[in-house]
Amino acid sequence: MLALMLVVVGAGAVVADPPDFIETFSYSDGSMPPGWVWTGDPQGGGQFAVQDSQFVHLDGGYAYYVRVVASEWECGQGFYDFDVKDSNWEFAWGIYGFPDHGWCCRLYHNDAWGQPGYTFTYSEWSTLPGYPGGQYMFHNSTDLSVSHYWTGPLVGWHHITIQDVLGGVLITVDGSEVIFSDWSCSVGGYIGLGATAGSGNLTPAFDNLEHEAYYSPVEGRSWGRVKSLYR
Repeated sequence: MLALMLVVVGAGAVVADPPDFIETFSYSDGSMPPGWVWTGDPQGGGQFAVQDSQFVHLDGGYAYYVRVVASEWECGQGFYDFDVKDSNWEFAWGIYGFPDHGWCCRLYHNDAWGQPGYTFTYSEWSTLPGYPGGQYMFHNSTDLSVSHYWTGPLVGWHHITIQDVLGGVLITVDGSEVIFSDWSCSVGGYIGLGATAGSGNLTPAFDNLEHEAYYSPVEGRSWGRVKSLYR
């Protein structure tokens, strides 16, 4: 079993060997977690910030962020875990290409398709016309492949696990419910997250976000889960 060398970054992120990382959002209330940047889309007018050691959609309309890191810290094939609250949220991985266009994998929960449910897509995205300062706008995308899993409204916290390895994707909720077992999305790139609706439409929040490369031991994906026990 490979041993991971861990270092503590700031107050709330434990980072393992590249490209593994663990983000528990344990920073001062109102702050922006290090490494996360706004994609630059001013149309939504929303905002996320740290609150009670979670990354919370505080006010305004939709808002999206991307974790911009050096190339050796980009996430690729492996395991993604995170806790997410309520509905109207989006998580993206494998965001690759250029700052103004590229491709990505996306998982989100909202009622944009006529009823509440999870949607899993492989998408091509580009920067919105008229916003040259935008970067990695994974949310402004065209779906190349799309799958749905209808659930009805969701309220409260759920744990999402994405296994993107060996040419396929398996996505489970709360450790057991398989919501997608589908086509491959495996590619290196950034990760992103955000809210797909304005404030007042539930309160999306993220916590305990982890990535572990496929060659690392699955048993190592536990730091965020320890924190979640004391939410």
